[in-house]
This record gives sequence, C-alpha cells and structure tokens, in this order.
Amino acid sequence: MDTPILIVGSGFAAAAAVVHLVDHGIPCKSLTVVGPGALGAGQAYGCVSPFFRLNVRPDIQRLWPEEPDHFPDWARRHINDPQAQTPLGPFYRRSDFARYIADELQRLPNYDALNHLSHVVTDIRKEQDRWILTTANGPELTAAQVVIASGNPSPQWPGGIDAPKEPSLIQIPWRGDWIHDVDRQSPVCLVGSGLTAMDAIYALHESDHQGPVYVLSPYGLLPPVQLDWKASPAIEWPSVHNARSFIHAMRSVLKHDEWLDQEWQERFEALRVGISGAWQQLPVHERLKLTRRLGWLWSLQRFRASPQTVQAADRMRERGQLNIVRASMVGLSPSRSKQWLVSLSDDESIACRTVINCTGAGRDPLIVKLAARQIIGTLSEGGAPSVNPRQQLLSPDDVAHQDLFLMGASSGLALGDVVGSTSIARQAVRLAQTVTSTQAA
Repeated sequence: MDTPILIVGSGFAAAAAVVHLVDHGIPCKSLTVVGPGALGAGQAYGCVSPFFRLNVRPDIQRLWPEEPDHFPDWARRHINDPQAQTPLGPFYRRSDFARYIADELQRLPNYDALNHLSHVVTDIRKEQDRWILTTANGPELTAAQVVIASGNPSPQWPGGIDAPKEPSLIQIPWRGDWIHDVDRQSPVCLVGSGLTAMDAIYALHESDHQGPVYVLSPYGLLPPVQLDWKASPAIEWPSVHNARSFIHAMRSVLKHDEWLDQEWQERFEALRVGISGAWQQLPVHERLKLTRRLGWLWSLQRFRASPQTVQAADRMRERGQLNIVRASMVGLSPSRSKQWLVSLSDDESIACRTVINCTGAGRDPLIVKLAARQIIGTLSEGGAPSVNPRQQLLSPDDVAHQDLFLMGASSGLALGDVVGSTSIARQAVRLAQTVTSTQAA
C-alpha cells in the first residue's frame, strides 16, 4: 500500500496533524493514519473512567491554537456534567475532549476518504525516494512523507524493574479501567506524584476506597491547584546562553515561589509563551543540566491539577488515609500475605495489595530503533531525537529530512515546552506549513 503522507500514531497529536494538514489544503484521501483505537483519543483522552478529568479549563485546552472559545463553545452545547463545574471554572472529563476531537474530525471535507489502519508501526526504513513502514501483524506500507505522532510511549516501571503481568500491578493506568478491580479495603501504592497520581487519587476517592493510599514522591510534593488565572501579554525573554541565565530570567519575572497565587500563575503562563524559543537558544548540555536539576520542579509548576483532584487529595489526607512518602521505588517482590512489597530508596518498604505506576516514564521503541540505525540523530544518551522547529527530524550529521517529521512530547529536549494540547496543536500547524511549502517548492 502506498500513500502520499502517512501519520504514525492515533492519539491527539495524530488527530491534530490530520486537522491542520487538511486545513492547509491537503485532502483527506492523501492521508493514511496508522495506529490502534479511535483517532484523537490515545493515551491522554482514551479514558473509560469518568473520574479522569482535564487539568485545565476548556479555554486552555485547544485543538485550534488561536481560538480559545472553540472547545468551550462545543462543551456548552454537548456536555452535561454538573461535577465539572468549580468556582475556578469547568474541568471536563478527558473522554469529553476525545468526543470533541471526533466531532472536529467528522467536520473535515471528505473525512471518509481518510484511511485509518489499526496497526502498530514497528520499523521505518528508506528505499530510494520512499519510506517503507513495517507493522506488527499487518501489511508493509510505503509513503512519500512520514509524520511520527505516536505521542507518549507506554510507561515502564522505574529503575528497570521487571514486574510480572498481574492485575494488581497496573503498569499503564491511563484508561482508568483498573478502578473496578481494586479491593476497597486494601492498601494501594501510587508510584509517582504527578497528574497521573492525582487522577488515581480522585478515582479512589470517588469510588469510596477505604484502605490506605501511599504516594511515592521523591520531593514530598503533589501538584498545586490550577487557579482562575487570566491570560496576559507574553513576557519577552532576554538572551539566555546557559542554565544559570535561564533560571535568572525566570526568577526575575516570577519573583517568588507562591505558586498558589493567581498573579504568580498568570506570570508563569505569560513567561511560557516564549519559553521554547529561549530553550532553543541554550546549548544541549545546558538543557540537560536544567532538566537534571530542576525538571521535577518545572513539572510541578507546569502541570497543575484540577480543583476536583486537589480537593479529593486534601480530604483523604485530613482523614489520615493518604500518605505522602518521600522516597522512590527501587524494588518489587511478592509477600506471603498476597500483597506486594515495594522497596524504597530510603531502605524502607511498603506492603500493598495494588501498585499503580504513575511515573509516565517510557521510551518510544520506534524512535529508539531509528536512532540505533543512524536514520535520525539524538541529543542525549537517553535517545532524545534531534528535530528542528519545522518539525523535521535530523540525521546524525544534522541534515534535515525533508520527508520525515516528528510531533509531540518526544521533541521536548530539542524544541522546549511541547506537552499539552495547545503546544502540540501549534506543532501541527507548523508541520502543515512545512509540508505545504515543501510540496509547493
């Protein structure tokens, strides 16, 4: 099978690529999407649990980057969810955003002509002027141009732990279907303390879980609540050339660490507008230094939680049910009492019936394979791919592939703050501009 443009992946990044390519004049019949599940759902929004909510208000959650009212207008017409409403604004279910994306796809001209194959791409190679794609248990495909938009890879257990496949060991928690299998009286351990952990806390709270819940947090912190901040003009970044000047620029704007202050969040968001451009000014080794030293703090500041999840966590802590353990997981073994013994970095251990991996840490096997075969270059020992602002992947000698593109979180080290729907939608717009300009040339 041969196609002009093939998109690897079927989550939000892939759907955004389709929407903006079509919006820039590429017909649906020229596009092939290869990935399992409903287009646009993916790991982030393909949730079956009603307890998994967006962590931002609807005006911040965008498929059309310059139209903040687009999703809110749709939500008012199509969502009936009283629990979404908070004094800080509505925080809708993740699955509702997937419905919105599906509606937007259906509105595309001749959408039925788009070819969607529910396979997983396992390898890509170049033969003359075509890309050859191998799929798991499926056909071999060829394409003139390939967009890798596979999104967040499935998370692995931390520390290289090889955990057995057991229902009580939840390696990929994002669908939320595990909640019905958790014994209400038993202890639960959440490995990680970011937004995935907050989703799990809210799901346990709303399911009336009675047993203790342990959250492993190396820094002893949960994400702060997302306040009702208002968008303000972008703050212009100065020239930065190392990690120290980057941190100084941020501190000079934020002034203090009161992230539960509305003005602080407004300043932070105004600073974020230009942060990717500032990030790209830095040498790669300075970016890596920042990531190692302050990546955890950036994640807490950047990925703030919905009021519903924060309120659930507060209630569980008040009654002594939720315990924040300042340690990380270093081992896992079965105990005699049909529980799991979670070994911690402080030489302690916790016995739990259910262990949920909330780290979100994983590596895209396709990216790893392309790097190993010297098709693409990398920026770190961890294999972060080298990609330019036109979304073109680079070869090991820094030559841009004119027909191989990358979108999504995997481009973070190269391009900066590209996590979140609006950032990825902006990447989709740039991708569409690059593809159409290349074709015109």
